[in-house]
Amino acid sequence: KMNKNNIKIGFYIFLFIVLQSCESTKSVTQNKDTSSVPAENPMRNIVFQKPAPFESILAKAKAQNKPVFLDFSATWCMPCKLMEKNVFTDETVAQYFNQHFICYKADADTDPNGNIMNLNYDVKSYPAMLFLDANGNEIIREMGTVGKDRLLELARSARK
Repeated sequence: KMNKNNIKIGFYIFLFIVLQSCESTKSVTQNKDTSSVPAENPMRNIVFQKPAPFESILAKAKAQNKPVFLDFSATWCMPCKLMEKNVFTDETVAQYFNQHFICYKADADTDPNGNIMNLNYDVKSYPAMLFLDANGNEIIREMGTVGKDRLLELARSARK
């Protein structure tokens, strides 16, 4: 027979396990050695601009007459990691985005601009993908994990 104390104990054990798994995932991703990771192949990955003042990203978008794809993520975000692994590395997705967008990844943990941009664009959860015009105005916003087809659909709509 389950009583309130057993339910509470079960809940606290569950919460402890979840928090421990999040913490261990966070420490693994933060301490990962990336010195042996091969350079990105632009045909197989979306090429995200290096962290820079966001104004310079917008200036590049204006100069090349392209919209901006802005991916908000965090080092501890597992759905973000899944998109990086399964969606951003798709050849069709990568070619389309590299040809038609200036792409920028705003990491809330490591990018000095990430938190400022989170506030400016009112991002409250990850992953969050925004398509912006070259002036930084939002065209389309998508929250949560999406697949290749949905991401391409959003990108095509953003270019209309």
